[in-house]
Amino acid sequence: MIYAVVEHEGYGTIAFDLPSDENMMFWKLIAIGIRKSPKDLRIDKNQPGGIHVKLAVSDEGEIHFTQLFSTEDSLINVNEAVIALAEADVSVREAVEDRIVEGRYCSFRELICDIQNLSNFEEQRIALKHF
Repeated sequence: MIYAVVEHEGYGTIAFDLPSDENMMFWKLIAIGIRKSPKDLRIDKNQPGGIHVKLAVSDEGEIHFTQLFSTEDSLINVNEAVIALAEADVSVREAVEDRIVEGRYCSFRELICDIQNLSNFEEQRIALKHF
């Protein structure tokens, strides 16, 4: 499980599972005084206004996944990558998870492109079986 941990100095800290509904994330952020969209919150420990955003994991194997994100990436970017991986076909997901651990991706964008490419290949392979 991947978690977003958001601290707003003087207001509190929240953590929520990813993927999460964007509206739910927004309301949780408001609860600790942050009036920004999750699209505008970068994965960074030192944002203006005393806001700190980091990723946490429940399984050591997921650490490699979190390393695909930089301070240029937002909470929504992470959420989208988690959704893409979760919704992928089992064979695609397993292949991508192996590639994550092997360090084949430099960014989450590469990961999403690979999921799309592998998914298209898997769909074509299944379609050919029906001939």
